[in-house]
Amino acid sequence: MLVIFFIIKSWAFIQAQQPYSVNLNKLNGLPSDAVYDILQDKKGFIWFASNAGLVRYDGKEYQIYQSAEQTSAAGSNIKEDNFGRIWYENFDGYLYFVKNDTLQSFKQNIPIGFLPFGITNKNIFVIQKNGIDIYDIKDLKFIKTIPIIIKSAEHSNSNTTDFYCIIDDIIYRIDEELNVYSSRYFEGKKEILKKVFFANDQIYIISRDNEKKRMCFFKKDMSFSHTIPTSAITLIQGGSFIDDKFWIHTPKGTFVFDEKNNKNKAQTLFNSYFEDKNISCVIKDRQNNYWFSTTNQGVFLVSNLQNIIYPFEGFLPNRIVAVTPNKFIIGTKKGELIACNSTFDKKTVVKAKTDHSEIYFLKYDTINNNLFYTAKHFTHLPNLNYADSRIYTLALKDITHIDANYYAFVASGYCGLVAFDTKKIAQNSVQNSVWDSFYLKGKMSDKNTAPIITDVRGKSVAYHKPNKTIYLATNIGLYLQTPEKLKELKMGNKPFYAAKVIIYEDNIFTLNTKGNLYAILNERDFISLNNVFEIKEFDILNMKQFGKYLFLFTREWLYVLDMDKNAQKLQKINININPYEINDFLIQDNLLFLLTDNGIIKTAINNTSHQNNKIIFQINEFLINDKKQALQTKKRLKYYENDLKIHFSVLDFGSSYQNKIFYRINQDNWKMIANETRTLTFAQLAVGYYEIEFKVNNEISNIKIIVDIIAPFWQTNWFFGLCFLALIVLIITIGFLYYRFQLGKIKAKNVLLQEKNTLLKEKIDLENNLNKSILTSIKAQMNPHFFFNALNTIQAYIFTNDKAKANSYLAKFSKLTRIILEQSEKETISLNEEIQGLTLYLDLEKMRFENVFEYKIIFSAQFDSDKISKEMIEIPPMIIQPYIENAIKHGLLHQENNRKLEVFFDIEQNENLENNSENQAETYLKVIIDDNGIGRKRSLELNKIKNEKYQSFSTKANQKRLEILNNKNNKKIAVQIIDKTNNNDVASGTKVIIIIPIKI
Repeated sequence: MLVIFFIIKSWAFIQAQQPYSVNLNKLNGLPSDAVYDILQDKKGFIWFASNAGLVRYDGKEYQIYQSAEQTSAAGSNIKEDNFGRIWYENFDGYLYFVKNDTLQSFKQNIPIGFLPFGITNKNIFVIQKNGIDIYDIKDLKFIKTIPIIIKSAEHSNSNTTDFYCIIDDIIYRIDEELNVYSSRYFEGKKEILKKVFFANDQIYIISRDNEKKRMCFFKKDMSFSHTIPTSAITLIQGGSFIDDKFWIHTPKGTFVFDEKNNKNKAQTLFNSYFEDKNISCVIKDRQNNYWFSTTNQGVFLVSNLQNIIYPFEGFLPNRIVAVTPNKFIIGTKKGELIACNSTFDKKTVVKAKTDHSEIYFLKYDTINNNLFYTAKHFTHLPNLNYADSRIYTLALKDITHIDANYYAFVASGYCGLVAFDTKKIAQNSVQNSVWDSFYLKGKMSDKNTAPIITDVRGKSVAYHKPNKTIYLATNIGLYLQTPEKLKELKMGNKPFYAAKVIIYEDNIFTLNTKGNLYAILNERDFISLNNVFEIKEFDILNMKQFGKYLFLFTREWLYVLDMDKNAQKLQKINININPYEINDFLIQDNLLFLLTDNGIIKTAINNTSHQNNKIIFQINEFLINDKKQALQTKKRLKYYENDLKIHFSVLDFGSSYQNKIFYRINQDNWKMIANETRTLTFAQLAVGYYEIEFKVNNEISNIKIIVDIIAPFWQTNWFFGLCFLALIVLIITIGFLYYRFQLGKIKAKNVLLQEKNTLLKEKIDLENNLNKSILTSIKAQMNPHFFFNALNTIQAYIFTNDKAKANSYLAKFSKLTRIILEQSEKETISLNEEIQGLTLYLDLEKMRFENVFEYKIIFSAQFDSDKISKEMIEIPPMIIQPYIENAIKHGLLHQENNRKLEVFFDIEQNENLENNSENQAETYLKVIIDDNGIGRKRSLELNKIKNEKYQSFSTKANQKRLEILNNKNNKKIAVQIIDKTNNNDVASGTKVIIIIPIKI
């Protein structure tokens, strides 16, 4: 009997659970999947000790802290001291801490290896090979070493006052006054590598390999208290005391023991979480989220341990219905039908996948025990008997029970009535129905359906039995059908597009396709309920009815409406699960079942155990002119210290709710900050007082940034007063010394006159430079080379006795010369005159090239308008011709054949000139000169072969002329040259774009 009792005494029951979690890993930004320790600091940040080193996480961004002095990055054992410094120890045994947002190394003796250090309110404890080193926590100065001969240092830990360590089977305790106490309880017990942890006023010790299958408890003074059996636990990696329970972390999950509520002392009841994960640490944060770190799969964040997930490996659940309280039917995205028990550990495939068509509609009729589902086709399973299944070529979207004879349905194509037992109806062997006449009159000859509306896409159907009315939601509107008539329900004389219709007694609810909920009264009044229930517009994703309850899924919440209570108030439930992950949901016995691709999540809809604390807004960095600043109540800044940057965090973990962040300045209106943004920038702030406040959702943060940018001394009142006083003194002095300073005043006038003369001279010089530039440009265009080529061409025509061509060429040449000379006297000419000159010039070049050269002058469609003519547009003369000459001389001349040149004119408005964004022209002429020559680079190489010091004179002169014109005018002429290349990156010509401001 004693043996039996001992066996029962040492037996531990384990209840394994897999809570719904969010996995933080390398795929979503976590620097390493190997995480050994977790800590939440006093500010609310989460810290990870990982293979990548020390990492801080704010719910959105990860920041790795590294130092050049690190011997290695991977480590564990994160702690925070009373001065806000974050400590951790790398696996070489060296300590590091974060101060002023940088990782610094701790000066220590050579460590004995990786053994957890301790931090209390006063001291730091580090075990090294000669004993325990003690340092002052405030200034980090060495205090003393407690000498201990160490053969095997096992583990250590600390609370706020005491440091505990286990060395060679002896438990040591060092208190605040550095007194040393010891216990030899474990001597001779052959438990290797014991680990020590804290639980309120107790310490508990368990061996890493759990050789004795027990956990030992001691009082604070290390006197033995009791043990509990831990037979099912092996290879302990860590321990925590959370929710007044003991948490033990192993490679096979975390085991939780509630000693306080363990009524049966003869056995130990453990809950197990993540039994397939290698758990290294667990913490609970201030928002009641649980963080499970693993050595190879990152971190699992659990917002509610009661949200249990049942994995569906190999399946993709898509739709769910309850057949009985203990039986569910699930349709998958691959076309399977699966029967499950209430714990989903027994699954029977009712229908195997065939063509992998998704089951997108699934409904169970509890009245007639009919199961309906739609994949590729619509299938009816009477009494859940797949052998009796009937398949219809309907893309059914919804169906509802009417009476013993009929169902109403909506589908892609048409909506109507369907009778599954047509023989009895034809033989009149079933009970009479008010719908018999409608059905028999409209029944399709080859089907057992009677259409109500055709050529539509049905979405939802509902039946109001007292009024004998069918409601049909379609893509063309919302309709009702009675046995006598069809009627469209309109909202404000416009079609109403409903995605869902639900009827409970006399209440008609409809969800439109935009996500808004309405109640319909008297078949004509549509009452919007979003505002009534304080639901944001366009926010409802899905709506379902279970008994007297109406459930609404939004982008953030689950709402429950008790329709027996006149639909006065919604109950809002935060399930902390992203609604976009949910394929379908079901309510049964106050339990909520959520279908996701990863499995089924079960939670209690009235669960209020998980109440998040308020969200923490934290400023991480405040920079002025890119220099970090300490946060303080108010900062007085100089006038040039006016570039502010605020990098912040919103500490909210485990919630699917997307926070809205706002800021305002000096009590002005709140402005929203983009959710992906965590930096606020204020550039070139004007002189003045600024109070910057922040708000997360509806909660205003108590953190403020207050800066007072002080005006420069020459803008202060005292400076203005001093200037005024100086002016009075100056006036009195000038009056008193009037006669003495007459000569000085005359000299001042002379100086002023001289300055005016200087300005006048500069203006004249500017105009002279412009004229010189114009003349230089003329010389560049009418250079000897052009004359030489022209005369040679004429001479060639004479030698060949081609008098007609010689005369034609000479006439055009003389006309072009006259036009150029006439235009050189004018500041501007009309675009028509410019085109006449260009046409003559191009004709001459074409004759000289003996018709192996083609050109086009093209005008945009705007020139066809009555509002714009070439005569109206005035431009400086001889602006375009030099670039055309360059295109011919340097680009096309070296081309062997197929020489082409295109000149395109266009009018554009309200555009910034390229590379000249400060100057805008309301209207400008855009000229594009496009050639298919050899390109500028090749042309330059050929010209340098001919002349090593070659430089294009016409280009240089024209650039100088443009520079003078642009200095003279507010509106600038811009030139852009583009080197064209083909697909093989070979030069294929040059494009010149000239932008000339004009007035129309």
